[in-house]
Amino acid sequence: RRPAQGGRAGAREGLALAKIVTTALVRRPRMHMGSEDYRRRPARRETSAAKLACGGGVALFALLHLSGALCALGTEDRCLLSSYDAVSTTELDLKHCGYSELPVAVAGFPALVKLDVSHNALRTLPSLPLSLGTLFALGNHFEAIPPAVAALPRLRMLSFKSCRLRSLGEAPLPPSLQWLILTDNRLTALPESLGTLVRMRKLMLANNRLESLPASIGAMRELELLRLANNRLPSLPPWLLEMSKLTWLAVAGNPCVAPAPARASLEQVRFEDLDLGATLGEGTSSVVRRARLHGATVAVKLYKAPLSSDGRNVDEVRASCAVDHPNVLRWLGFLEEGHGEHEGASGGGGSGWRLLGGLEG
Repeated sequence: RRPAQGGRAGAREGLALAKIVTTALVRRPRMHMGSEDYRRRPARRETSAAKLACGGGVALFALLHLSGALCALGTEDRCLLSSYDAVSTTELDLKHCGYSELPVAVAGFPALVKLDVSHNALRTLPSLPLSLGTLFALGNHFEAIPPAVAALPRLRMLSFKSCRLRSLGEAPLPPSLQWLILTDNRLTALPESLGTLVRMRKLMLANNRLESLPASIGAMRELELLRLANNRLPSLPPWLLEMSKLTWLAVAGNPCVAPAPARASLEQVRFEDLDLGATLGEGTSSVVRRARLHGATVAVKLYKAPLSSDGRNVDEVRASCAVDHPNVLRWLGFLEEGHGEHEGASGGGGSGWRLLGGLEG
């Protein structure tokens, strides 16, 4: 997936020099240029590397200037299709490239298997290589799935998460699809043609505005995961009970599901009373950290955002806090506001950043 050889001779010479002391820096061209992590983490590597190799302030300044220019060049090349070998490239990472239109040259990559165009400003797509098996297009401005997607006979995984989708488009989706991720959009209805995707294994529709589901989905006999949380479903269809391979079903946050009642003994915890310690685990939507609360050791689950792929975090908190069983971790309380004082929450947070969490004994 690396850009093809070529480019500016001066940059190549500088790259060879910089590799001596800061290989880790020049090998991270995929870091988003505007992020706080980008500005902070390379600086620590540059400082330690320069002190080790040179030990002088002048050399440190020169290295900072050189490595910063190289990183900028690497990110620029990553977004430039002409910097890749079109014949042999199998994956393209074009996230955060500022595209409002994807270059039509992308169709000239006959071996391309994975394409990631997430977090741009795309509203449509040109013709794409027929070899594509995975297409990630989340965080763009699409209002419908472009017709180009329907022409991909080998497509297995498709994500239009967090776009502005109001419909799936006029053209039916490829029957080869096994993963379809449409979370966080504005969908109010789904076409009956969705049921033709009989190879579907994971269907993610949380955080939309769906008021009903097409009966044809019942034909997806291979379906293992179905996420319907945080929609407007007044009832659940009876065909759900006939899906023998379905092992994950998320439906919280719909009118058909009453919120779980919290235990009367549940305590609301102040963030100031927590002494947060080491991270115990981290997922896409939350971080679990060791902590001390009133002299006791507890685990704290801190959410990164109010919504996740399974809907509203408040619904998970309510359901978890309602459980009181010796074989289930006992939740001791909840907190409704944090201060972004740990890595997970501070990624998109700031003043007024809200998160919900539970405490486990």
